[in-house]
Amino acid sequence: MLSATLLRKTAHSQTLRYLSTKESVDVLIVGGGVVGLGMAAALQRTLPHLQVRVLEAAAPPSSPPLSAVPHPRSYALSPASLQFLQLTDSPQNSLGYYQRMQVWEARQPAFLNFGIEDLSSSTEECLGAVAEDSFLVQTLTSRLAPDTIHYETTVTYWQLPSQTSQGLVTLNTGTRLQYQLLVAADGANSPIRRKLGIASHVHEYGEMALTCTVEIDSSMQDCAFQRFVGDDGILALLPTRSNRHAIVVWSTRPEQVEYWKKVPTAQLMEHWNQLFQQGPQRLDPLFPRTDIPVLSNLQYGTEKVWEMIQYGSTLASVTHRGAQQSFLLPPQLLQTASPLLSFPLQLRQVTRYTAPRVALVGDAAHSVHPMAGQGLNLGLQDVQCLLQNVQKADDAGMDLATFLENGYEQSRQQQVLATVQGIHALHQLFRSQSTALQHLKTLGMNVVQTVPPVRSLLVQAACGGVGL
Repeated sequence: MLSATLLRKTAHSQTLRYLSTKESVDVLIVGGGVVGLGMAAALQRTLPHLQVRVLEAAAPPSSPPLSAVPHPRSYALSPASLQFLQLTDSPQNSLGYYQRMQVWEARQPAFLNFGIEDLSSSTEECLGAVAEDSFLVQTLTSRLAPDTIHYETTVTYWQLPSQTSQGLVTLNTGTRLQYQLLVAADGANSPIRRKLGIASHVHEYGEMALTCTVEIDSSMQDCAFQRFVGDDGILALLPTRSNRHAIVVWSTRPEQVEYWKKVPTAQLMEHWNQLFQQGPQRLDPLFPRTDIPVLSNLQYGTEKVWEMIQYGSTLASVTHRGAQQSFLLPPQLLQTASPLLSFPLQLRQVTRYTAPRVALVGDAAHSVHPMAGQGLNLGLQDVQCLLQNVQKADDAGMDLATFLENGYEQSRQQQVLATVQGIHALHQLFRSQSTALQHLKTLGMNVVQTVPPVRSLLVQAACGGVGL
C-alpha cells in the first residue's frame, strides 16, 4: 500500500514538472509545409544566432527515394522562388524545368509564346520549374538544425501577446513556449487566424481543380502549356522531372469534375487530348448578319479590314522571330499515371497580415486561382518580405517584431492586393465568351506577342514571382 502511494506521488510530481517545462524561442513557426520550412531555413541561414522552432501537427513524413512517377501535388516555382529556396543548382532529375510558356484560347487565333530570350538578363536559365511538395519538404527539412521541427505538436492554450510582452503558448506535450515572434504558416484554414479574429475577403469561383500525373508520348519541349477552353475552363500541362510524364491541372465546373472522375480514364485522356491538340482558331464574326444590302456590304468590308488586322498580326507574331515564336503543339497524353486529385477553388485575402507579435504568411494570408501558378510563389514572397523586416530589426538590436506593422503589413497589403486583383481580372476576362471581348483579347495578345518591350515586361513580371 505504501509503495503504491509513493508511486502515485512520484508520478504526480513528474507530471507537474512535465507541465511546468518552459522554454524561450525567438521565432515560433506554426506549420511545417513548404512556406513554414522555407522561413525556418532562411532564418537559420541568415540569422543563425536566433532560436527557431517549427510546430507541425502531422506525423514526420517518410523519406522514400523519388518515385519513377512524379506526384501531382506539385508547384510551379518562379526563378525568384528557386533562388530563394536555393534550388537553382538542383539536378535535372529533381525538378521539371521549363524555358518557354505558351498560352492560347478557344475560338481565337492569337496566342502567347514566351521564352528565356525575352528576359533582359542573360543570367536566367529557365522561366521556372515544377517541384513536388515531398521533394521541397525533404530538401528544406534536411537543412534545418536538429530538433528545429516538433512533429505531432499542437497548441492547446495561447496567451495572446502584446507589443510590449512576449507571447506564450502551451503545447499538447505540456511544454510552454515563450516567443518574440510567431509566424502563422498553418494553411488556408489557419487556426491562428481564427484565434486572432482576423477577417478575410473570400470569392468562391464555383470551380474545382482536377489534377493528375499523365504519361506523354513525346517531349514537353521545355515548355509549360495553358489553354483557356471556354465553358470547359482552364487546362494546364506542366513539365516534371521525368521526360515521360507531365502534370495536368484542369480548373472547371464541379459537375464536370464529378463526371470525369467516374468515367474510365481513357475517356478523360481522349477529352483532354482534343482540347490540347486544338491550335488557334478563327474568331466568330464581330457583327451580327443583316439582310439590308447597303449595311451588309459595309459590314463585309469592315470585317475584312478587321480580319486583316487581326490575322495579319497573328501571322506577324509567328514570323516575327521565326520558329522561336511558332505555335508549339503539346505532346499527346497516353494514360493517367497517378490517382485523380481534386480541390475547390477560391480567392482569399486577409484584412490584416499582422497582429501584435504575429505575422500571417502563405495560404493563411491569401489564396488565388491556380491559373497563374502563383500560390506558393506568393507565400515565399511573404517569407522574404518578413525575413527582411526581421533582419532589419535584429541588425539594429531591436525587438524582432518592431517592423511588423509598418514594414511587413504595408508591403504585403499593397503587393498581394495588386497580384490577387490582377489574377482575378484575368480569370474573368478569359472566361468571358463575349464575341467583342474575344476580338479585343486577340488584338491585345497580338500586341503583347509582337512588341518586344511589352513582352519583356510581362516575362519579367512572371519571373519575379508568377509562374504559368
